[in-house]
Amino acid sequence: MQTMTLKVAAHSQVGKVAGAIAHNIREARQVELVAMGAEAVNQSVKSIILAEAMLIEKDEKIRISVLLERIKLFPTENGGENRDAIRFTIDDYKIDEVETDEDERK
Repeated sequence: MQTMTLKVAAHSQVGKVAGAIAHNIREARQVELVAMGAEAVNQSVKSIILAEAMLIEKDEKIRISVLLERIKLFPTENGGENRDAIRFTIDDYKIDEVETDEDERK
């Protein structure tokens, strides 16, 4: 499965990020959102919720995992600057149909 990585900023447009998520999920790609800072994390979460609403119209579901990571910015000989980031990994979620007791009674 291919992975599309999107960097989300505080000023990212929720609708455009959500559209990119939905498009890539429909194309069977995994999506990663990387956000640094509270506002960027907020925009990421809103984008994921909107993308889920777009996909549920077509009976598609998503699975989300969250990872806290440290990213090295501007690496230098002395180590560079480290920043904390949140990485959201989003992929499609398929549930095989399972017969329940109620289905067997019909």
